[in-house]
Amino acid sequence: MNSLLVRKKNALRIFAVLLLLAVLIGCSGFIQPEAEVKIPATETGNPPTPTVTVPPATPSPSPSRPVVTTNRVEVLFFESSNYPKDIITRVYLPPGYDPDRKTPYPVLVMLHGLTGKGSQWEDLGLLEAADDLIADGKIDPLVIILPEEYYNTKSYAETTFAEVLVDELLPYLHSQYNLCQERECTAIGGLSRGAGWAARLVFTRWEVFGVAGLHSMPLPFLPLAEWIRTIPPGSMPKLYMDIGAEDVEYRNARDFDALLNRLEIPHEWVVQPGVHADEYWSAHVRDYLLWYGEVLSP
Repeated sequence: MNSLLVRKKNALRIFAVLLLLAVLIGCSGFIQPEAEVKIPATETGNPPTPTVTVPPATPSPSPSRPVVTTNRVEVLFFESSNYPKDIITRVYLPPGYDPDRKTPYPVLVMLHGLTGKGSQWEDLGLLEAADDLIADGKIDPLVIILPEEYYNTKSYAETTFAEVLVDELLPYLHSQYNLCQERECTAIGGLSRGAGWAARLVFTRWEVFGVAGLHSMPLPFLPLAEWIRTIPPGSMPKLYMDIGAEDVEYRNARDFDALLNRLEIPHEWVVQPGVHADEYWSAHVRDYLLWYGEVLSP
């Protein structure tokens, strides 16, 4: 009896061990090895690098001539110990003005008339005409200087305006702007009283100014014969004179033209319809600029 119980217990133990082994073996079938992830490589062994292709830019067409930008007018207040008031000076810089240009710009100094202001030539349309003529290629770019004579009712001998203009203001402007400093490319012009100043300065300061425009000039009584004796041969300035046929100063201008002829000084003399008024000068600013542009040497 006892031996039968022992055999039963042993059989149960063997069965339990076999069952446990079966369970363990069955569970091990659910454990899968970790998958290996491979990154495809290029021939160099490195992953490929994405590239972005940018389409080439379409070239813009070249303009037929350089683009013309607007001009610039700078207003200066020039102080001098030799003149009782600041000399208000407008400086016209042409479209495309380049302070570093290899060839300095020709200079045109334009003086206003009796009781006028430094803005008179600007009001007459001189600067707009310069813009148009430069844009059309009819004149080369130039710098225009418009100084204001404050005490302009005094006689020429009673004011230091001319001395300050030539000996102080112009040298200062030369230091500030890209201006030609040779007489061949420096002109002075004026209307009415300003024309009288231009006539005096082109003959007495011929080393500074090689060109002068005398527009409706009054007061022809100048010691011209004495002045021209100091001018070396071949250095006589280029002159242009014009006046309206109905101008009250016509006789004076005509007498000055006759004086120039007697002294054999070459000049252009133009008489056309008009009176001593803004309407006359405004109508001819283009003509003036075309002449200045032709004779000024950059």
